[in-house]
Amino acid sequence: MRVRALFRSVLVALSVVPGAAMAQSPAMVRADSAYQRHDWSTAASLYSAIVRGDSANGRAWFRLGASLTSQRRWQGAVDAYQHAVDLRFLPMVAELRLSSTYAQMQDTPTAVAHFRKAATFGFLTSQIADDSALAPLRSLPEYAAIVKAAEDAYYPCHRQHDFDYWEGVFTVTPWDKPDTPSFGTVTNTRQYEGCVFLERWEATGGGRGMSMVFYDVNRQKWRMIWNDELNSSNDFEGEYRDGGMRFLGWFINSAGDKILASNVLMDASPEIVHHILSTSADSGKTWTVRSDTRWTRQR
Repeated sequence: MRVRALFRSVLVALSVVPGAAMAQSPAMVRADSAYQRHDWSTAASLYSAIVRGDSANGRAWFRLGASLTSQRRWQGAVDAYQHAVDLRFLPMVAELRLSSTYAQMQDTPTAVAHFRKAATFGFLTSQIADDSALAPLRSLPEYAAIVKAAEDAYYPCHRQHDFDYWEGVFTVTPWDKPDTPSFGTVTNTRQYEGCVFLERWEATGGGRGMSMVFYDVNRQKWRMIWNDELNSSNDFEGEYRDGGMRFLGWFINSAGDKILASNVLMDASPEIVHHILSTSADSGKTWTVRSDTRWTRQR
């Protein structure tokens, strides 16, 4: 889904979308029309005139670079793309364009330098697979490492391994009575390039629920959002410390009130997760344990 969102944002930024022309200047409309027709000479002339009068127009600088590239006017393209980068207009794409342009100028060291800069923003191998201009870089020993760094930047969650122990299928029993029959099963799987956990709870006597757990790169915290067949919901935020994932959040009681809750998932052993769910009625001064269970990993 994130790949689609990225391509959508790039297409919106680079294309004339319905209604967009109404908000553009007549000069941009004419330049974009030439660009869409692949009339590169006219487009380059029109975009050049635009940036002379509006040097902060990142879109015009980027499209000027593309128009000049199509005419093999390398140095002018480099200057235009660099302006787009400086204006933070599609910086990852502009850095890739700089890399491929320098590669075509046979300036491999500078091409590699911009390729590394593009990698800091994050991209996928599939996004550069069709760029033949980058062919001179693919044989370099550092190429694979740069692409790996780009994919790690694209998926920051790949660097988060705090909660790896939660993946798997577990049978659930009371913590202090591990030999009693299990009263439910928890199945935790990874989704979306491994960046999201889906938890599925199945009670032995009936009853189901599900949570989504992910590392929120904006908050720099782990998130857990739960709902079940009774429409009971909760929302937690937490971090790994002192041997376990410690979430703090709330759930809604039958009266519709928000109740402060603590949800702790201890990494007790490679085979055991110790789950403790508690609530507080005094803003966290004291806690009442609502559930204390042992999750035993199935092999």
